[in-house]
Amino acid sequence: MHLLKSLLVVGVLLGCEKRSHVSSGPKAKLEVLLVDDANDPLAKMDKEPLPAGVGVLTEGAFREGIVHYAYVIQDHGETVLQAGKRLTDALASQALPAGDHLVIGSTTFSVRSYLVKGAPVITEANVVDAVTAKDSSTGHYSVSLTVDPPGAMSIESTTKTNVGWRMAIIVDGIVQSAPIIRSTITGGHVQITLGGLASTNDEKIQADRLTKSFNGQ
Repeated sequence: MHLLKSLLVVGVLLGCEKRSHVSSGPKAKLEVLLVDDANDPLAKMDKEPLPAGVGVLTEGAFREGIVHYAYVIQDHGETVLQAGKRLTDALASQALPAGDHLVIGSTTFSVRSYLVKGAPVITEANVVDAVTAKDSSTGHYSVSLTVDPPGAMSIESTTKTNVGWRMAIIVDGIVQSAPIIRSTITGGHVQITLGGLASTNDEKIQADRLTKSFNGQ
């Protein structure tokens, strides 16, 4: 069973001013999407011959119980996106619910699927500021985002009606975390934890890169 290791930390940002940034390049691509844990279209793969190199596992602790996901082992020298393309190509013939699509996430040795639905809750266009943060108790690094008022309203309205479901935080095409929505999120501060990295030093490098990118530096 795949265990969620990431949390979405949110809150009302008081007295926070938007920083001025000089843009020197495109922002990292950000999408926050609802995970469709109410449907389990990959369950039938348990009873069928699997595509070469593809495995199927289950995970739970969501409102609807157990769901299935597919994975491939990442080959030596293969990027997450390359392994992800192998996986999505192998799953291309699987019938999915209307409005749903598959995205990829990275674990220590594999790349896995997530079933997501609908339009993004927020994107990089909603980000007004980003900083690298370090958890003093664990030593792990993350990226703390401040979003604009429309983004904050979108997060609040979405989480209000989807308590118990997951939200996937996707950066540059890869799911970084998929936390369960525990309560309505009122505010404009989102924390992206960085999963699937080998060390805290790698986390810091990635966090600093994303912080600069979201700030247009």
